[in-house]
Amino acid sequence: MTTKIEAFYRDATDMDVAEIVRTNNGKVARFRDDKTQNWVCLDGDGYDLMLVGWERGHFKCDGGMCWSQCQVYEPQSWWLKKPEPGKGYTLLGKYPHETLEANDEWWDGVKWVASTKLTGEQLEAIWYRRKQEQTKPAADLVAKPNDRILLPNGRILTVTANGIEIE
Repeated sequence: MTTKIEAFYRDATDMDVAEIVRTNNGKVARFRDDKTQNWVCLDGDGYDLMLVGWERGHFKCDGGMCWSQCQVYEPQSWWLKKPEPGKGYTLLGKYPHETLEANDEWWDGVKWVASTKLTGEQLEAIWYRRKQEQTKPAADLVAKPNDRILLPNGRILTVTANGIEIE
């Protein structure tokens, strides 16, 4: 079972039902009778329910139930076409969005564009990437033979010519 992103649910329309009748393909959906109820979207086995048609003014699911409200899951094309961030970069997270930083870059649909003015909130359908910081050991953190290091658990690590020993 995969986690569904809330932003990609939308109210089902008569066109959704018509498409299902025409193509015989169910759409992943969630159902309820009114706004005071929680959405029903999973059966006992953890599979998403499918919208299979329209019956006397109600949306029908593949579980045989009929509901007055239905939303279908439809990820947007920009979400499905994630760009490759490139070596040394990572895509910034969405849902929830990561905060933009000054040297992040954005995808214009063809190439990555650098901007020093990107800070704060991401735009919904735009992908952003961030350069991965390379961590280098500081010179004063390099242990030498006979160095003794106190570990957080109280034990002592001793560096030897052949490796390390823990006391």
